Amino acid sequence: MKYTINQTIYVKIKSVINEEISTEELKVKILACNVNNTGVYYLVDSKNGILLINENDVINQSLTVDNIRNIVCEFYNISIEVVYNKTSNPAIVKPRQIIQYFAYKLLFLSNKSIGEQTGGKSHATIIHSKETVNNMIDTNKQYKKEIEEIEKLLKEIK
Repeated sequence: MKYTINQTIYVKIKSVINEEISTEELKVKILACNVNNTGVYYLVDSKNGILLINENDVINQSLTVDNIRNIVCEFYNISIEVVYNKTSNPAIVKPRQIIQYFAYKLLFLSNKSIGEQTGGKSHATIIHSKETVNNMIDTNKQYKKEIEEIEKLLKEIK
């Protein structure tokens, strides 16, 4: 599986390395990115040794919005053709919001980019979707369990 690091973690790494280098130069400096059995990723840097980072800062480059859409649609047994349709049907809205939530959480995409890739939705719609999913996770045990199951499936993509 190929990984990349999101822009925020590059800034964090640059501050640890304490050098003014470009993101491209930093990519060259990083010799390895691995995950140990605790789920903590670590970067091996030729100058500074091992830098530990959170798994949420690592992007699986094999994961795409289309992968997320396919898995979520299959999980909820809905057609990928209808998930981005303009409808207020809860059976369609819920999976669409979950797709948008995971596009933000796992791919670190902007609200604008997520909206463009999920049926031309506005950035405000994406913000609302993420807030809705987070609120449901906090208040509904079954919903939280579904999100955890979907996330496990998404993290298995290689």
